[in-house]
Amino acid sequence: LTALFLVFGVFAVYAGDDGTHVTEEVPRLPRSSSQNLLVNSSFEGAYSSYIPPFGHPDCPAGICQTAQMATGWTPYWKSHNPADDPWIFRMPEYKPAELNIPPPPRVRSGQRAQQYFTFFSTHLAGIYQQVSVNAGRQYCFTIWGHSWSSNNDDPHTSDSPLIQKIGIDPFGGTSWESGDIVWSLPSEQYNEYGLFYVCTIAQANHLTVFTFSEPVWAAKHNDVYWDDAELILYESDMTISQVDGISFLAEMNNPKLVTREVVIDIPDDPWVSWNAQIESGGTIVPTLSTTGGTAGDNLTITVDSTGLQIGSYSAEITIRSTPWLAGSPARIPITVVVAAEIHFNGLAFLTSP
Repeated sequence: LTALFLVFGVFAVYAGDDGTHVTEEVPRLPRSSSQNLLVNSSFEGAYSSYIPPFGHPDCPAGICQTAQMATGWTPYWKSHNPADDPWIFRMPEYKPAELNIPPPPRVRSGQRAQQYFTFFSTHLAGIYQQVSVNAGRQYCFTIWGHSWSSNNDDPHTSDSPLIQKIGIDPFGGTSWESGDIVWSLPSEQYNEYGLFYVCTIAQANHLTVFTFSEPVWAAKHNDVYWDDAELILYESDMTISQVDGISFLAEMNNPKLVTREVVIDIPDDPWVSWNAQIESGGTIVPTLSTTGGTAGDNLTITVDSTGLQIGSYSAEITIRSTPWLAGSPARIPITVVVAAEIHFNGLAFLTSP
């Protein structure tokens, strides 16, 4: 499974706490269309109590009244083990973050964002949404998030570590503990919204997007905020030159140095990249000008027959895109034939000693 989790951007402007304009880095997102596949991706509208379909030990009345959820989203959390200290892994309280709460802004756009928190306790928790998709196609999930984790009441201060990440289950499962989930790298994002990003290829006709958070300490405030989610189908391709490979003849006592530029065409998005590697098992080792790049960066391959004895030599170079694009991986075969002499009489042929 192929995944991507990077943050890049162009710029947008929004109103700061004091009414001034603040420049915020906003990524240029990949897409094959503008359709967002998520329901209520902005976490607006009325919130309602979560009703577990099969009940839940943390909600004995059958309704989780302390889990007020935006339409389309489902909460999850690790339940407290009675054998543990009382502050370890408690059910968070879920509720809407409102636009008019004191600064810093807890809503990135619109009137509401999804918030959840634990008080003087830790949690393993998040939200998820299952979406109908087409198997074998690549999808990218993005969402803006941040946290406030602190033992003091200053909303601008976070001094306790809290980890956030997001993931996609390409098989459409709804268990946050599944080993199938492709997770982004965990990061700490305090007091202001930052973008979380992951891509993968759907393996079934559903996939599920997840957010996740884990405070390290049982701080007084372990608050998490999510807003402006997006799931899009991404389709593009990678093409390269030198698809027929590199091959040449050389005389043993008259070595030849051959250099070829490989033009690698990928989308001009800063989050899309390529990498090149020499496969093991070859009998000649070419030289690569670089092992990776982005749009506009090309690869130069140099093959030197110096020191080679009479015989045939081969190698293969593989170029892969991140995230996966149609046309990846691309393979460039290399063949070098070394002879005692090379004679040309209309057609090239070799003579052995």
